[in-house]
Amino acid sequence: MEFCVLASGSNGNAIYLRSTQSGKAILLDCGISHRQLKNRLEARNRNLAEVSAIFLTHEHSDHVRGLNVTQKYYQIPFFLTRGTWTGLRNKSHLVDFQLLNPTEQILWEDFKIEPILKSHDAIEPVAFNVSLNGFQLLYATDFGMPNPALLSRIKTADVLIFEMNYDKLMLETGPYPEYLKLRIQSDQGHISNADSMAMIQEYAKPELKFFIAGHISENNNHPIIVQREIEQMLAKRGDLNPEVIIASRYEATELFCL
Repeated sequence: MEFCVLASGSNGNAIYLRSTQSGKAILLDCGISHRQLKNRLEARNRNLAEVSAIFLTHEHSDHVRGLNVTQKYYQIPFFLTRGTWTGLRNKSHLVDFQLLNPTEQILWEDFKIEPILKSHDAIEPVAFNVSLNGFQLLYATDFGMPNPALLSRIKTADVLIFEMNYDKLMLETGPYPEYLKLRIQSDQGHISNADSMAMIQEYAKPELKFFIAGHISENNNHPIIVQREIEQMLAKRGDLNPEVIIASRYEATELFCL
């Protein structure tokens, strides 16, 4: 399995996964423009023509912004829950989509994709657990509280692309209006650094190979704080030694391989 976080943040999210056996690839979310998708993949010597499907976590614009134009040029089928379809705007011309049952796994090319319902202020949002060649990648951002299904997949993940949205002190003392602070911290909002690290410390398996911190707030967090929190958690879990990556909203990560 090859994977790359093309973008992660409130202005755009997209994850690229590719089977090294078949050469087929998928996207998890399509929240940056077609041009940015194309450019960021080409910077990693990959291209959109390899992508055979797009899987959407929910309907918020930072997860679907590039869908319309990308499908227009490449006719890539996309998958989403019925609730996400209901919440999508400007969808009258979208074709070739399939509805996901959020309680059932699906097989696509070499991939097994398991949607996991999550708590967020969207209509039927999901995280994704993707299995390929014995490895599992869990993509879990944009959720305000965990549930048993999500926690169980932390336990089996070889790769975690996981939300570390805000530092509690920065959010509480920052410039956001009170209603927005409450929304972010709510059960349908986002996960803080501290809460994220508590989950990973308790549930991650010793064989975890990659931990990718995602959806980091530009105003209520900072990569230096995120790195410090991760290092402190790893010091408590002496059996954990994953490669740590802090995802950016502005450029793609390296192309990693399992």
